[in-house]
Amino acid sequence: MPPLLLSIREINSLRKLGSHAAILKEARAFFTSLARIKPLLIVLEDLHWSDQASLDRLRYLARQISDVSVLVIVTSCAAATRFAVEQGLTT
Repeated sequence: MPPLLLSIREINSLRKLGSHAAILKEARAFFTSLARIKPLLIVLEDLHWSDQASLDRLRYLARQISDVSVLVIVTSCAAATRFAVEQGLTT
């Protein structure tokens, strides 16, 4: 099974890809290859601190891996989300 943590070499190769589209393509390939071996669980905590661009990329990636056995669980604090919206920190 491939390692779950990226090595420094892998991180540097992702940086060399440059564009967000290329990085998302590689992320899709990574998660798809793991999920084809056995079902995959991805847990993302504190999404209330995410910016809109990150949420958009996560939404896109989730749609791209919907054809394999992946369960994505996210957590968010309603009070923190409400505060961030009130302060104009997010939309």
